[in-house]
Amino acid sequence: MSEAAPRGRGSLIGPDYGDRVGTWDELLATQANGTLGVREHWQRLFGAFEQLGARDLETRRQEARRLFRENGVSYSAATEGEARLRPFELDPVPYLIPASDWARMESGLNQRARLLDAILKDLYGPRHLIRGGMVPPQLILRHPGFLLPADASLVEAQAGLAMYAADVARGADGAFRVVSDRTQSPSGP
Repeated sequence: MSEAAPRGRGSLIGPDYGDRVGTWDELLATQANGTLGVREHWQRLFGAFEQLGARDLETRRQEARRLFRENGVSYSAATEGEARLRPFELDPVPYLIPASDWARMESGLNQRARLLDAILKDLYGPRHLIRGGMVPPQLILRHPGFLLPADASLVEAQAGLAMYAADVARGADGAFRVVSDRTQSPSGP
């Protein structure tokens, strides 16, 4: 049972907050009586944030920014061909996902990682995808990221893919979707 979402002055939820047509709200859901209520998996943390208050929460956000800035916590981001250091941002409000949603997402992401690993090992090994006509040879062999000296280096490897990350978004229907896959090293100084 979701508790009603406190709104208005002093609340973490402003008085103009409401359902956004065509979007998914991670925190609030429309209840059977038509009012907005805090989703069950958010209730405990939201209650703690409400006790803390908007002012103290913002103070903590600013303190994290200050500590990151003073300690040089940043990441490298390429903009218009030029790498620049940008300050790392940390939101004190975590992104909560119910265990049932996470289990399904974890299963799908593991499957994607295994698929990408199999593709990598094939392209640096027997090249069944190229020989079978599923991937044009020039797409791989002429790509500047293809390392010809590494050819056949993954034949015996248990895992060829050293790193995998995915950007995941939830659609208006509540389903998660992978919007990008990453297999290169993360950016950073």
